[in-house]
Amino acid sequence: EEEKLPPLDDSLAELYGVEEGGLEQLRADVVSNMEREAAEKVKADVKEQVMNALLELNPIDVPSSLIHQEMHSRQHEAMRRLGIEEHDKAPPVENFRPGAEKSVRLGLLMRQLIEDKGITVDPDRVKTKVEEICSGYEQAEEMVASYLSNPQVMTQIEPIVLEEQAVDWLVEQGKLKTRKVGFKEYMKPDL
Repeated sequence: EEEKLPPLDDSLAELYGVEEGGLEQLRADVVSNMEREAAEKVKADVKEQVMNALLELNPIDVPSSLIHQEMHSRQHEAMRRLGIEEHDKAPPVENFRPGAEKSVRLGLLMRQLIEDKGITVDPDRVKTKVEEICSGYEQAEEMVASYLSNPQVMTQIEPIVLEEQAVDWLVEQGKLKTRKVGFKEYMKPDL
């Protein structure tokens, strides 16, 4: 059993579906994908840091009824994902307490921040978000138009965009610390 690598030429690009531009286009596509993945991870990490700081700096009491409601919602979602129909075979509801409590606290704090700062949903960002969601599909433009004209879909997307805008506002108010890290080191999963 010997590993046999394909030649590093335009035929390699064809193996990966690159029909025009050959090896150079394949390299450009790989670099573009790496940059996109790194940018998405940075954005997610910054959001997590901002949310953790928001929680740490704003301790609030949360109504237990909201926590229990969120715990049960998470339990039902887990049951759906695992294909469990019988409630007695569901994961214990208490397993969901830490995440539910954090989620409820964050939800309340974010709603208050959005209200206090008068943050309103930016239609251009909504359109950009819809374009991101639809970008992988063949008829992306048609899907974008369909999503934007569907009020039910918009009620799901607009809160996501509004939260992103609130996180951006928090980032603008905070102190940024940057450090250089290599791609492999940054992108490797925590072991």
